[in-house]
Amino acid sequence: MIRFWRRIFAVGFAIGVAAGTVITFQMGLNWGVYGAKTGPITGPIIGMEVRPSSSRQASSASCSTRTAASARARCSCPA
Repeated sequence: MIRFWRRIFAVGFAIGVAAGTVITFQMGLNWGVYGAKTGPITGPIIGMEVRPSSSRQASSASCSTRTAASARARCSCPA
């Protein structure tokens, strides 16, 4: 069962990393003027979103790289 969920978490993690990278460059390159004008509003909101999601991604990546027995014993991931 852990092997099944490991694949799903890995795909979700990869999609999240790719989407986050694209959105970052898009905000900086394509919407520079918009970002400069709305920065005081959007900056803290994006920061509040990035911090917990990066922690969540890091924890799911660490859980998915462990072996099945080790993950059940030490990781707080749903098994």
